[in-house]
Parts: sequence; C-alpha cells; structure tokens
Amino acid sequence: MNRLSVMKKLLLGYSLLILGLMVLMGIYILPLQLKYMDLNLEDKISWTAKLISEDDGIIKAVEQKEFPMDKRKKLDLLVKESPDIDYIVITGTNRIRLYHPIHSRIGGIFAGGDEEAVLKGSKPYITQTQGSSDVQKRAFHAIYNKEGTLVGFTMVSASLETIHRAQRSAILHFILIFSAILGFGIFFAYIISRSIRKSLLGFEPGTFVRMYLQREEILDRLNEGIAAVGKDGEFLYRNQSAKAFFPEERMSAKLPVYPLIQQCFHSGRTRTGILFEINGNMLLVNLIPLVKDDRTKGILLITRDRTEVVEMAEQLTGMNHIVEALRANTHEYLNKLHVISGLLQIGEVREAVKFITGEASETENGYHTIIHQIKNRTVAALLFGKQSRAKELDIHFILRKDSCLSEHTDYLSTGELVTIIGNLLENAFEAVKEKQDMKQTELFIASDEKGLTIVVDDTGCGMTKDQIGLVFDRQYTTKEQGHGIGLHLVREIVQKHEGYLDIESEPGEGTSFTIIINKKKAQHEKGNRDD
Repeated sequence: MNRLSVMKKLLLGYSLLILGLMVLMGIYILPLQLKYMDLNLEDKISWTAKLISEDDGIIKAVEQKEFPMDKRKKLDLLVKESPDIDYIVITGTNRIRLYHPIHSRIGGIFAGGDEEAVLKGSKPYITQTQGSSDVQKRAFHAIYNKEGTLVGFTMVSASLETIHRAQRSAILHFILIFSAILGFGIFFAYIISRSIRKSLLGFEPGTFVRMYLQREEILDRLNEGIAAVGKDGEFLYRNQSAKAFFPEERMSAKLPVYPLIQQCFHSGRTRTGILFEINGNMLLVNLIPLVKDDRTKGILLITRDRTEVVEMAEQLTGMNHIVEALRANTHEYLNKLHVISGLLQIGEVREAVKFITGEASETENGYHTIIHQIKNRTVAALLFGKQSRAKELDIHFILRKDSCLSEHTDYLSTGELVTIIGNLLENAFEAVKEKQDMKQTELFIASDEKGLTIVVDDTGCGMTKDQIGLVFDRQYTTKEQGHGIGLHLVREIVQKHEGYLDIESEPGEGTSFTIIINKKKAQHEKGNRDD
C-alpha cells in the first residue's frame, strides 16, 4: 500500500477542510443569509413606501389627483437607482394609478386585489401576489392628508425574479469567495509542503521516523554508552547503555567526570581516553563538544565499560611482579650455584661448605623475617623476589621490623596489594639503582582495625613538583622502556577504595610514597578477590 506524501496529505487535508466548511456554511449559514436578505428587502420596500406616503408634495398631488412632472421624474429616478425595487405605484382611493414607473399604465386601475386592506385604513403590510407581469412582494402604505383623511395609498414592490437574482448573486459570491480561499489554501499548502520537504532534505517524514527508530534500535544495542549533556547537567540524549551508567535524569555534580564536562564547555576541546570509576564501574570516557554557531551547545559522552579490563590489568601487573620476583630468585641462586661449583672444582671444599652455610643462614634469616611479619603468602613471595632483585642491583632492601600483614586484609584484595607494593618497590629500585653512593629502599606495611598503611621510601634521585604532578598520568614514565601504567593503576586502586596517597620528594634526596586506606571493601568483593 502506497502511503501519501506530505505534500499530498497537506493538499488533501486542506481541501477537505475548506469543502467541509463550505458544506457547513451551505447548510447553516447560507440559508440564514438568504433569509436575512429577504427580510432586508421587505424592510427596504416597506420603508420606501412609508417615506413616499409621508412626502407632503406627494400627498398634495394625490389630493389633487394629478402628479406634476418633477414628482414623476423624482420617482422615476428612485426606481432606476434602486436595483431591488421594480415598481412604485401611487393611487387614489378610487384605485386609479396616479403614478407608475411605466408611464403608459398611469390612469389605469390598480391590479392585484391585495389593496383592499389599505383602502380600509389598515396598518402597513406586505403581500406576495401576482402582478400584471410577474409575482411580486408588495409593501402597502396608506396616504393621509393633514386632516387625517385617507386619500390614497402607495405600493412599492420587488418581483420574485429580482429577489431570486439577488439570492443567486449572494450564492455565487459565496462560491467565489470559498473557491478563492480553497485556491489560495492549496497554493500555500503546496509552498509549505515544499518548504517542509526541503528542510527534510527531500525525505518524507515517515522516512525520518523509520530512520529514527532504526537509529534508536542500533544505538540501544551498542555496549558503549552514548549521552549528550547540556550545560546545566541535564541529559539531552541517552541510549540504554548510558542509562545504565548514568541512571539519574540529570548528571550529578559529584561524579568525577562532571568538572571535565564543564571544562569542555569553556574550552571547546575534545578530551579522550579518560578513565573514571562511576557507580562502581571503571569507565573509559571520551568527551566531544557539540558546537553550533561557534557555541558549544552540549557535550557528547562516549563511554565504555573497562571494569574487567582494569581488573585484568591489575591482575596481570601483580602476576608480572610475582614472575619478575621468581626470575630474580632463580638468577640469584644460579649465581650461587656457579660459585659453589667453582669452589668444588678447585678443591676448596671447606670454602664451599662455609659459603653454603653462610648463604643458607642469610636466606633463612631473610625467609623467617618475611614469613614472620607477612602472613599473606603471595605478598611474601613477592617480597622474597624483590629482595633477590635488590641484591642483583646492589640495593639495600629493608622490610621494617614493625611491618605486619595478615593472611587476608579487609581493605584490599591480594591482587591489589601485589599491584601497589610491586609497582612502588620497582619504581624505588629504578630511582636508586644508578646512584653511586647509598642505595637503599625501605618498605613498611601494616594492617589493623583502623586501616591499611603502605610506605615505600628510597634514597634515589627524587622528583621536582612538576614531575610529581605528572607521575600518575597514564603514559608518563621516566624509564627507557616503560609504559607509564604502573603508578596510574596504583592511583586508581587508591581512589576506588577512597584512600589517601601522598608523595614527598626532593631532587637528589629521595622519595617517600604513603598510602592509607581506612574503608573496608564490600563483603562480596572481599570473597571474590581473596579467593
């Protein structure tokens, strides 16, 4: 079934509207108008008869039964200039015509038979009677002299043909007016429909409806959240994914992305690759200004859920630290085996036994120290590896004696602990390994009912204030082959748990990282991540 175009709909709708109005006018208003014309005509002939019958000159002429020529001309002119009046007849009481617009009929007997009442002195009246040539509406009015004696009457008439002609003219004007309205309406409907179609790029509105529904279906099926935000935070548009990320009707000013949206309004610049935690989800957000007439009308948010990716990155980063620790342990023990092998080959058995005993004692002391203080086996394994790594780099690594960590902590998962400690120690090693003099790194970790505290100090090269401001940026690194994600992940974990992170550093003096987390993680998160 072919659907009507917008142009045809407008033309058809307007035409039906005008035709409907014409029908209503023809049924209700036109008959009233014709009736009004009829009454108006009766009033006109009645008033004309009254004025003539009260004219002193005409009364005198009727009394004398002779009309002067000037009166005849005056009445002839009145009949001629009154299109609705066909006849004016003036007679005496004997019914003899004293005036008739057809002068040849003057002197004849008045015809019709409807004059009896006026000759008996009745009040003015109107009749519809067959005249000498056609059917007429006649208005009768008696003529009285100054003494009040009836001396004659006046009859003013309009033929039904004249009345019908006036009615046909009214109907014709009615049809012409509505035809003109219909024509102009069709023309303007055509212009408006052309304008609408042009504004719709030549498409029909139905096509746009289908395109809109298809677009809504496509956008709602996207995993990415797409939202447009106004300057005061109201959502101009949200697909289904965006509604899951931002369930409120207006974006809360408390969300971390809100200040950046306001900055985009002022700067008009696009921001991409921003990672936030919003409503428990790690979201990667792109902010794109929507500009019209050189003014930013809104901000387009393209949001991707990266919660699983971030968690995986944390886990991978933690596992990398464990793998690196095991590699360092393996490397160190291979070196020691080479020493023992060499001593035995040159016959220095006592020296070999002494070396083995010393190394065993040192390893056992280090092992017991870490195991005694750190009950979490994964973190303990990480520290064993970092201890070996420090020996490789000739760095003095210290685990403070007042450190203590239970097997499970209420504040961070094991993976998050490994990510934080591993990244902070690795950065500390990088900071001190090139120094020629004192190369020392110290770790303090403690967890109790009040919270979790992690402190990593080093005697490295230190940082300036500008470097401290950039150190947590996703791609900022001072390593030749670094990727800049380590400290970025540390900050995300701290922010996620609403913790405190502080950096104290002086160039050439060293750096101290302090992390404090007082908020316990959710029970379900605790169970999932510690298992």
